[in-house]
Amino acid sequence: MKTDDYLFPDDFCPARNDIYIDDSPVDNLLYAGTPVDPPTPADIVKYWIDGFLLTGELKQALVSVLVNKVYIDFSESKIREAESIIKEELDYKISNPGDQIKLLITLIKLKETHDHASAVKYYQRARDLHSKNESLLDGRVKLSWHELNRYCTFQANPFILRSEALNLVESGNYAEAENLYLQLIEMNFEIPGTLCHLARVRLLSGQVRSAEESVEDAWKNCSIAKKYVVPRIIFFKILFALIIKSDPSSWIGKMKESLNGPEACMEWYIAPLVRPWAEILGKEDHEFMSALAGALQSWPQIAGLDAFKLWNINK
Repeated sequence: MKTDDYLFPDDFCPARNDIYIDDSPVDNLLYAGTPVDPPTPADIVKYWIDGFLLTGELKQALVSVLVNKVYIDFSESKIREAESIIKEELDYKISNPGDQIKLLITLIKLKETHDHASAVKYYQRARDLHSKNESLLDGRVKLSWHELNRYCTFQANPFILRSEALNLVESGNYAEAENLYLQLIEMNFEIPGTLCHLARVRLLSGQVRSAEESVEDAWKNCSIAKKYVVPRIIFFKILFALIIKSDPSSWIGKMKESLNGPEACMEWYIAPLVRPWAEILGKEDHEFMSALAGALQSWPQIAGLDAFKLWNINK
């Protein structure tokens, strides 16, 4: 199917799979003398919405309808199904950037109201394809891209993406949250802080080694980190040291240096990260890390760290 084929043909008549009685198709007996017109785009969409499984040419026709009439009012389940159908077609068009862009535009329009984060992801993919292949695109693809950008704004707001990622973390959707943090890193958004968020969600999902790598990258970028981010990086360093029973004293010293004013503390959803390590850390270290997690969010709580042996390790 070429890009032009996504415009629905004037005369579409799919191959039929008739049921026979003797040598006569049942349809011929039931509708003898009744002219049967080829299905229209509306017919095909209605079949699909009513639960009719479309295959072959009918399925390709549905793709054409979705590409050209995507603002049909679908239920949420049909939106997911339509997304799956379009993504399957997208895989077949890997060597045709024009077709891919038209299909991605369809996905953007499908998802923009119900799942803005996914729409943004599809937009970024289409934008990359457009920028790399603009000279190869035909006029209609360029027009579709221009129209999309004329009425839609899909330049992702990193603050909104970060907020959406936190909601996903709090609801336990770690894989989706990780994808959003990776998008933020691609956007070069507050790299040290975003790497800390990425480390948190990776540790929550059991990716310990990947979390360590994220923390290491954050530490390499600590010179550009906001003041409250540096203690977060060091927090992870102390936690990893205690998990492997290594001496955390140098990192505790760095933590004390970094906690030099109220502006070094900021609310941070970190307490759930410490709980799963209670058994490995042991009672004393677990209580210390829990208190430290609280102190990073509230300047007055820092004084309470003096009650812990680890905090006084360098005295």
